[in-house]
Amino acid sequence: MRTYQIIGLITLVCLGFGCSIDGAKLHEWSESKNGESRLGAYLADTSRDRILRNDALDFLIQGNHFPTILGVLEDMEGLEQKFWVKQAWLKIAQRLEKQRFSMVERIEAASLAYFLLSFRQHLDGYANEGTTYQQPFADFAVVNLVTWSLETLKNEEEVPKGTKKLSDVMFAAAVAYPKGVLPQFEGFLSTFPSERDFLLVTDILHNLKSIEAHQIEAKSLLSYANKQYPDVSVEVATRLLRNRNETLLRFLLDTLVDVRVKPEVRLMGLKTVEVLKELATSGLLAALRVDEPGRGNLVRTKALEQLWRNAGGKEVLRRALLSLPPSGTYWPEGVEFRDEVRRFCDQVLADSAADIKDQLVDVSQSENPISQLYATECILRLYPNEAATLLGPLKKIESEREILGWSENGVTTLSDYLRARLNW
Repeated sequence: MRTYQIIGLITLVCLGFGCSIDGAKLHEWSESKNGESRLGAYLADTSRDRILRNDALDFLIQGNHFPTILGVLEDMEGLEQKFWVKQAWLKIAQRLEKQRFSMVERIEAASLAYFLLSFRQHLDGYANEGTTYQQPFADFAVVNLVTWSLETLKNEEEVPKGTKKLSDVMFAAAVAYPKGVLPQFEGFLSTFPSERDFLLVTDILHNLKSIEAHQIEAKSLLSYANKQYPDVSVEVATRLLRNRNETLLRFLLDTLVDVRVKPEVRLMGLKTVEVLKELATSGLLAALRVDEPGRGNLVRTKALEQLWRNAGGKEVLRRALLSLPPSGTYWPEGVEFRDEVRRFCDQVLADSAADIKDQLVDVSQSENPISQLYATECILRLYPNEAATLLGPLKKIESEREILGWSENGVTTLSDYLRARLNW
């Protein structure tokens, strides 16, 4: 037996001896040490006057005694439970609407709503039944709750902490009544609120895991990212990537070629390839042509690797190497260029050497000097015993283009380098 039920028996005995319980007594209980249990027992007692029981509920809400309220409601059945759940919603609505209640009191009222949403079966019917202004009770309770929460979120720099966070309240509301709440979220996001508020609501949509919520999240994220562009924040980009919607992933992939976008965001564009696979091929090929020597040509390097590992492999290798811009600035200092090409040959291509020989030989004879460098170096490293034969056609060609970042002795040419390596 619950504590408030035991107290209820005591209060009944008290009445038998002439004790009277009125509004003043309930108020006295609300301020006493054991008042919570007494108020709970009084609310639970169906023999009591409903008006006074309603006052007891009000005092319990005022004291934030949510476990007691929920305990009483859980022990009720049928129409009795429905009536008191709706009474609690009416008191919540009053607190959210009336200016005489403080923001802290309103936040706690919203917190109580979070718990009442577990009784979602009682959101049926109408508010103000029998009048010309009646409306679906779910709209009166849940939609108005979320409307207030979103307005508070938007208007308050710091929302006071309550028993439950507003994000939790809105999540529970969306679970209980998605038909009414999801359009509210979509409308709020379309106003382009602050990034903090925008991300809070899109995170709620993400956590709902429904198709409709996922679609609203994706649509809103794309609009917001387009509005921010090119100053897309890392936080927004993280959500674009997490959503996994193809349009959002393509948006991120496209940032690879725009040097105005934050480097951290552009690198997220590379991560999209793990999902897009071959669909990312054209975007990665475009990224190969972006020159950023000041950043170590990191995007170009990673794009070349991703083309091999996730976006076509050997089927796109020839096209990828030939897409490297011949006029680009690569790694001009010391032997940085040579070492980067060797790393690509040894760490990226080596395991598939038997399958890519013909492609490398073909590229080694192209007119693109950068493509030639990559292909010839990989042939030298992956097929050392055959290299002289495979590269034989280049023996008669005299390359005059100077290569920076390739020789310890300074500037060299491809012809000079091959003569030294192959003893031609």
